[in-house]
Amino acid sequence: MLTPALAVIMFACGTDKPSWEPVPVPYCAVDETRVNAIYESMTRAERVGQHLMVGVDSDGEGNPSALTLQKLESAALGGVFVQPATGIVLGDPLATAAFVHEVKKIGYERTGVPLFVSLDQEGGPNAAVNSLTGGTDTIGSMPIGATRDPAIAFEEFDIMAREVRALGMNMDLGPVVDTLLSTRNGNLNTRAFGPDPDLGAALGVAAVNGLQSNLVVAVAKHFPGDGLTDGNTHTSNVFVEGDRDYLEATILKPFRAVVKGGTDGIMTIPAAYPAFDPDRSAITSRKITTDLLRKDMGFRGLVVTDALGMKGVDTGLSEGQSRGLEALKAGADILLYVTASPTDLEEIRADVDEAIQDGTYPETEFEESTKRILRMKQRYCLFESPDYPTDADLATLTNRLSQKADRTLARAHADRAVVLLHDDGILPLTGKKILYVGPDTLFQDPGSHWLNVLDQTFGDALAKHDPGVKQIVYFMPMDPNQQFALVKEQAPNADVIVMGTLQGRFSVDQQQLLEWVLSGIDKPLVHVILGVPFDYAQSRGRAAAAVALMGSRSPMVEAGAAVLYGELEASGAMLFDLDKLALETGFSGPKEPSNTPDRCAEDAVTCSGSGICVDFGAGFGCVCHPNWHSSPDGLDCVPDGTQG
Repeated sequence: MLTPALAVIMFACGTDKPSWEPVPVPYCAVDETRVNAIYESMTRAERVGQHLMVGVDSDGEGNPSALTLQKLESAALGGVFVQPATGIVLGDPLATAAFVHEVKKIGYERTGVPLFVSLDQEGGPNAAVNSLTGGTDTIGSMPIGATRDPAIAFEEFDIMAREVRALGMNMDLGPVVDTLLSTRNGNLNTRAFGPDPDLGAALGVAAVNGLQSNLVVAVAKHFPGDGLTDGNTHTSNVFVEGDRDYLEATILKPFRAVVKGGTDGIMTIPAAYPAFDPDRSAITSRKITTDLLRKDMGFRGLVVTDALGMKGVDTGLSEGQSRGLEALKAGADILLYVTASPTDLEEIRADVDEAIQDGTYPETEFEESTKRILRMKQRYCLFESPDYPTDADLATLTNRLSQKADRTLARAHADRAVVLLHDDGILPLTGKKILYVGPDTLFQDPGSHWLNVLDQTFGDALAKHDPGVKQIVYFMPMDPNQQFALVKEQAPNADVIVMGTLQGRFSVDQQQLLEWVLSGIDKPLVHVILGVPFDYAQSRGRAAAAVALMGSRSPMVEAGAAVLYGELEASGAMLFDLDKLALETGFSGPKEPSNTPDRCAEDAVTCSGSGICVDFGAGFGCVCHPNWHSSPDGLDCVPDGTQG
């Protein structure tokens, strides 16, 4: 049944159900005698350290920072998490590889056990390794969904796996196999394959296989499934309603598929599911992690928590209860701390030690979980493969990244993902004078509030077909009054206006500008949807043409431009039933210019280097980008500069 309280969208399911038969993975043999010997040789602190996956950063010159060195030494870490800007270096993959391998070397020398090195590599806009960091731009999950082809899912994640492995990483906190059924879920947005759980299951299995065939541990997320509510677990306690049958038919189906298909990792989400556990979030729920995932579904791999700094982890916990300990007691293996001080890590070690001593956390469970981690490190050949790159490895690294064949393949995938929503006859644009209006290459995602950096705008892609294309681009959030004034000034010189919106469903300023251009400019408009396709609710029946790219990196924008200029026929499938989409766009008519002061100016925040200060509103504050560091909770950012 559909739960009336949820903002649920209908989806168009075909009668065919794509499937994927996984290719063999070259795992190494697991030696139980060796696993037992390693376990017995470790101190309790070192055993606890195997369960900790902690964010690491560099000193700005490609070396581990002093704080990272301290954490590796004092906490005997078993895993680390690498992020853009703090460890993955823009424009210098050699520096990234050197940093990652130095961290691995220090960690191994401390414990004698190799590190798991993880990152978020979901594809498309949500990929830490991309063209700007030395890798290949991939198309992203929702465009993969538009192709309905598991082979493309496999090939996209194969590209990503080979590149992250070349850089020294061996665990991907992905793919996202959530089923997107809510139009208000701005955090998930285009990270999901779409609203069809059967399709998501097939694509998820193929994506997992693409990673693991390159010996990169896939950690499918976010179990038992995101996509049904508008809640953001980073900042609030989220409750996912719906009875068990409904949840089984929607969000659980892809997870059952990837477990059966062989994923070696599952990430739990800090959201509560009353149908499974009326009290706790999935991260600290034994009913979900152990009873549902391990016993019912038969999962034998690693359970990795989502970031333990997220607000939703608190659901059902008493004040003072240890998030990490409760997650371990629920059945988790690896605790993800995006940021944690050495003191924080010492506290979790002490919490685990005390719980084992007093019997509230059975030592037999702790031992089995620790050995499960050691087995997985053997399974992924981490004890067998060289831990550090040789000079020859580094010399050839760039030859293994952003290969021409991979860029060509990603573009071929993009060509199959573009969705033509309608065309009143305005296309192709060849021979017409074009004014493009849309987001710049640096922007805040209006749905998730994350910062994104691209290497080209959609207008840049259009200009490759016609150098005469004029552009009006803006950073988001933006002032629609100012941008509309620029459009009015330049529109008389154009035959057609092409406007790109990115997550306009969550962006009142973009909705305002689109409305004014649609109603106030006497020129045909082509609407290009760079994020979730729900923006189409505003332009449907009003724009001369509309295409949904659902991705903003180079392969997708170049394929979209080729469609507009008639060089490519759009063949992507719209998985959302837009005919049945009852959606409030959030647009509420023309607005006066805001008198709210920009706090970056008000607080005199300055940014070092080339950083730009952005006022993200009350929930996020002022942020310097791209020069930023993680805040203590591991979620947002704080200024990298001085406040006057």
